[in-house]
Amino acid sequence: MTIQKIENQIISEFVNFDDWMDKYNYIIELGKSIPLID
Repeated sequence: MTIQKIENQIISEFVNFDDWMDKYNYIIELGKSIPLID
């Protein structure tokens, strides 16, 4: 996947959020879904 495609994917995920707090909460939820680093 190219950097441009990754950038467009990220933009498309965040374009639906009007409020910065919604974006912030989305990032937190994404972080909870990844495995912990040992």
